[in-house]
Parts: sequence; C-alpha cells; structure tokens
Amino acid sequence: MFRDTLFSLRRTASLVVLFCVSVLQGHAADTLDPVAVRLRDHVKILASDEMQGRGSGTEGNRKAAQYIAEQFKKAGLQPIGGSYLQEFPIQTSVKLGKENRAQVDILVVPEGLSKEQGRLQTIKWQAGREYTPMAFSKDTTITAPVVFAGYGITAKEQSYDDYANVDVTDKLVIVLRGTPEYTDMRKKFSEKNKGGDDPHGNFNDYSSLRYKALNARQHGAVGIMYVSPQGDSADVLLPVQLERGGSNSGIVVIHTKRSILGRIFTKNKSVYKAEEKIIATKKPASFLLEDVTITVAADLEPVMEQTANVIGMIPGSDPELSQQYIVVGAHFDHLGMGGEGSLHASHEPAIHYGADDNASGTAGAIELSSRLAANPLPRSVIVMAFSGEEMGLLGSKFYTEHPSIPLSKTMFMLNMDMIGRMKNEKLNIHGSGTAKEFDELIKSKAEPLGLSISTSADGFGPSDHTSFYLKEIPVMFLFTGLHEDYHRPTDTWDKLNYPGQAKTVQFAEDILRSVGSNSTKLTYTKVESSSQSRSTQFNVYIGTMPDYSDHPKGMRLTGVRAGSPAEKAGLKEGDVIVKVGEIDVKNVYDYTHSLSMMKAGEKVKVEILRGPKEDQRLTLDLTPEARK
Repeated sequence: MFRDTLFSLRRTASLVVLFCVSVLQGHAADTLDPVAVRLRDHVKILASDEMQGRGSGTEGNRKAAQYIAEQFKKAGLQPIGGSYLQEFPIQTSVKLGKENRAQVDILVVPEGLSKEQGRLQTIKWQAGREYTPMAFSKDTTITAPVVFAGYGITAKEQSYDDYANVDVTDKLVIVLRGTPEYTDMRKKFSEKNKGGDDPHGNFNDYSSLRYKALNARQHGAVGIMYVSPQGDSADVLLPVQLERGGSNSGIVVIHTKRSILGRIFTKNKSVYKAEEKIIATKKPASFLLEDVTITVAADLEPVMEQTANVIGMIPGSDPELSQQYIVVGAHFDHLGMGGEGSLHASHEPAIHYGADDNASGTAGAIELSSRLAANPLPRSVIVMAFSGEEMGLLGSKFYTEHPSIPLSKTMFMLNMDMIGRMKNEKLNIHGSGTAKEFDELIKSKAEPLGLSISTSADGFGPSDHTSFYLKEIPVMFLFTGLHEDYHRPTDTWDKLNYPGQAKTVQFAEDILRSVGSNSTKLTYTKVESSSQSRSTQFNVYIGTMPDYSDHPKGMRLTGVRAGSPAEKAGLKEGDVIVKVGEIDVKNVYDYTHSLSMMKAGEKVKVEILRGPKEDQRLTLDLTPEARK
C-alpha cells in the first residue's frame, strides 16, 4: 500500500509540474507576437523527430518538401508546370558492386632452393569481410607488386618521406592510417607536440586518407591499401560511404584488416616491427615485399535517390512588370543523421535537427509567401525551398540549369540561410555590392527596424544565392551568424530567437516590396573580390569556385571571382582544371591540396581543358595572392 500511495503522490506531483510547465510555456508563447509564433510553429515541424534531419534523398526530406508544398498551396501560390516539386536526382551513397575481388599471390621458396623451384601460394580475400574498397577508389582492375610505404607521407619541412628510398611505380602501396605522431591509447603526444591538442602533431596535414591516396598516385602507384594502427580497432573495416570532393581518386583504394597481413609479410619485415621502428625513430622504414603480387578489382555502384526543390509562384499585379521575376529562396535540407559535414563529437548516428540551419530560413520563406500572396507585388515572385544545399548547392544549381522561368527574366534573388540566432539586433547581409542600388536600400530599410547591419559586397558565398550570382543576377543573402550548435544535433527549435527572426523577415519583406515595386530594374554589378573573401582555409587566395560534382576529366569551375588571381591568369567559368604544378587534378580534393602547396607570389602552371568539347588544352600562369 505504501508503494501504491507513494506512486500516487509522485504521479500527482508530476501532473502538477507538467501543468505548471504547460502554463509557463503557454505564457511564454503568449509573449510572442503572431509572426514569431507562426515562425516558431513552422520551425518546430521542420526540425522535429519526424523529419529526421531532412537529409536530401531521405523520407524525412520528402516529408519536409510535402509540408512546404502544402503551405505554398494554402497561401495561394501557383505551381509551375502543374507541380510544386521540381525533382532531380542526387547520389546519396555508394555500395559494393558484384565484381569486387582481391587475390594475393606469394612465391614461397623453401630454404636452400632457387626461385625457380618455389611454389605459388594464392590467398583470396572477400570484399566486406577481409577488406573493403573505399568510396573514392577508381573502378578498375590492377595486378601489381606490393610495397610497404609506412604512413604514406611526404613532408619535406619535417625531412620525412616514406617514398624516398623505394620505387612504387606501377605498384600497390600498403600504408598505415594516421601518422608517426598519432596518439592512441598506447602512445603519448610526441615531444615536439607536448602540451598540444593535435594528436597528429607536426604531421597533421598529412593524416587524411585522401592525401595519402593522392601522394601514392603522384609517386606512380596504381593502388593503395590502408591498414589501421595497432589496437582494438585494427580489424574494423571502414564504412563505404559517399564523400564530397569527387569519387575518383585515380587509383584503386582499399582498406584491409590488419590480421590478414601476417601471411604476406615475413617475420623479419612485419607491419608491427616497421610501425614500431617508424614511431620510435620518426624515420621511414619502407620496403618492397619480395615475391608478392596482388590483384584487386574495385567495383563501386552509386546509389541514386530523387529529391526536390519546392517552388511556388505569385503573379505580379502589373501587366508589364509581372514579366520580371524576383526569387525568394531558402534551403530546407540538412544533414539527416549526421555523416560528412557533421561537427558532432560522436560518430554515432544522431538526428541533426537543423533548426537554424535552415528550418529558420525556410520558415521565413513560408511566412513571406503568405504575405506576398495576400498583397502581391507589381513584379512576379517565385518562392523556392531548395534541397541538396548541404551537398554542394545542388538544388539551386539544378534550378539555374533547368529554370522554371527563363533566367533572363529573373532580376533579383533574396536568400535566407540561418536567420534564427540574431544577437544584439545584428543582421549580416552578403551581396550588397551586386547591385549599385543595394547600399542605400539596405540602410533605408534597416534603420526603421533598429537593425545593426554588417555587409559584404561579394555575391559568392556558402549558400544558394551563389548559384544565381554566377548567372549575373543581383543577390542578397541574409544571415544572423554561426554558433556552437552549427551542424550538431543540438541545433534545436527551442534555441532560436523568434522575435529576431520575425524582424529579419520584416526586413526581407521591406526589401522585396521596394525592389518589386520600383519601375527601374536593379543594376547588376560584378564585385571585385579581395583576398579577404572566404573561399578556402589556406594562406593563399585564388578566387575560384569549384564544382563539387564528379567530372571524368578533372575539376570543373562554376565561376571565377572578379579581379582575382584566377581571373588575371585567364581562368573562366566552365574550365576543367587537370593539373596544378606537379599535381594531377582528378577531383576537388586534389585541387584543394594543390592550393595548400602554393606560396603567395610564386607563379604556378595550371593546365586546363576548355571549349564545348573540353578538348582545348591550355597552360596558364597563376600567381596566388596572400590571404589577409
């Protein structure tokens, strides 16, 4: 009875607490104005468990698209072409094909006999069990001798080169993951890095798998096999998962369980002994595995899914001006359960709610669609919610290549991305220099609202307005700043500043009504970019806009910044970069690595393909500038 009474008391107390919380929440909600409440309600739905982080190509993303389409329909927006959805395909993952195989042939020569008297021992490995191809492997078959190449690092400034005393031309190299200064449960930080927070110490720039594949290829290898360091995870195969930056590294790339290498290494030249020697001496210990040949067939298949931009139109009220269009945009996709792009400390899947990034901007677009539909502008308005932004602006890029309305009739694009964390009434606006009218317009609309404005003239940036600026359309990008929850599961609806978001939406509406009513079109301006532009993390500034999708010949440029070193060198939109200095460029990763090797003021040769058939090979002289 006591337990029942205690349970009853606890239940009563819980109900009282829940009632109080409910009352407090209701009271808090009542303090918000109706606009803030509507924005909050949209964000709560878009950033709910049901949407599962809205990853492009997922069911949660499709549910979010349907919700947005319903809101457009409710507001009275017209579908274009009979549907609110503009579908397009994306690659969401990669899977093993049927032709994957690996075979090691070892010539076993008993003591006292010649090689002619030896016998061939064949060992077959099964993909997914003993080894796995990596997602950025080249799809091909190789048969090659084998070299152990330490950590696969060439670091001239550290006087360290795993390839210094071995010839790996037309060979497969076995390399250890990590670096000679990598810290795990067995090791302490190196003396050079004592007190630091970088587990790879002085070799941090050389720890990535992508770098090691590139370095192996540059030394002439046709394949690379990664092996994990000693430890509990030495036999845990890496997942086969899609990565941005190009899937073709130009060579075969596999990851192998450490335990199976004992049969192809000799006791005198084991991975364990070589690893211990390198760590102890910080000197390479590479060698050829004599009488060992490996055959690897890599077969990877892309997994494609459909996703969609959500598009609705509000016809203009003026017979003449209605033939000119304004685009209001915001991306609605996010990172789903994490993966590449996530900054979550754990590698375990978790819903990345994306309340600020970018349920906030999407809610703003929905709110604006309702207001503009109720009181149309003289010019027509197209409201778009883009998918695929987190994968490289894929949705906006698809639209600008397959526009519902000719881009020649589109005269302005306003983009909202992460507008939910306003502090101190501060609003960041990018693209202020893309039309000569913008500076005065922004000032006139910000002052009555009490907004503190920070502007950037550049029309390029890490959001969907870039796709429109590349088509010489004036753009304005509204943004309230980064925060500690960015690209983490903690970006949740309860942390947003809804009154601040409402103020941003009001500012956006004021801008749209001014631009949409003025009989004079905006004057497009190509912004001269400076070395302060946020385009890379490197010390040099180039001014190129890479295309993150795969290209069979190299890396295609989607744009070149005005006044940049790239433009001065003669690089143009559509050029395919195939070589920078001594580095062959197969993808975006190769290109960004080449940037890390550059020095400001030192000229470098850049080889490109140009023309409708990409068959004109040109060599240009590029001189990078120092980044301020």
